[in-house]
Amino acid sequence: SKWEESETSYRQFLLLNRRSHLTPYVLNRLIALNYERNHYGVFFKSRDYDRNMEPNRTLIREYQRFYLLFPKSPYLEEVKEYHYRAISDLAEHELNVANYYFYKQAYHSAIGRYLYLLKNYPDFKHTAKVAERLIEAYRLNRQKKLADEMQLVLESLRKRNLLAQHNSLEE
Repeated sequence: SKWEESETSYRQFLLLNRRSHLTPYVLNRLIALNYERNHYGVFFKSRDYDRNMEPNRTLIREYQRFYLLFPKSPYLEEVKEYHYRAISDLAEHELNVANYYFYKQAYHSAIGRYLYLLKNYPDFKHTAKVAERLIEAYRLNRQKKLADEMQLVLESLRKRNLLAQHNSLEE
């Protein structure tokens, strides 16, 4: 739980030992630290998506650094998993903020957040739900034309997904 102290120590090591064979390991630990910083609990580890997301942004920057410097590292798979989780956490955070605006009937703000989520996190596991909520927000905000356009896009994506599933079953 001594995250600040640990991060400082890891960064000092990296600064003082630029060419060490341990650099990939230390970067891996730094990435894990930034991910774990937001997961804590006495009995069960939990994640509060309304908390500070900065450690996840730091993790994403560290992943990019790691990937550029050590693309063949044995730690790369572990680091990729942390990167994926950090992106998922950021997307969940955006969804919570968008839903907050939606429930407060601040539809314009909710629409902006849902659009941001769809644009910046296309692989988010709840993309269809986000699109449905966006359509609903458009309708409640009296933007029928945009709601109808988004409905067509959503139906097109669903048809494409069904076709892709059907094709994969045939193979």
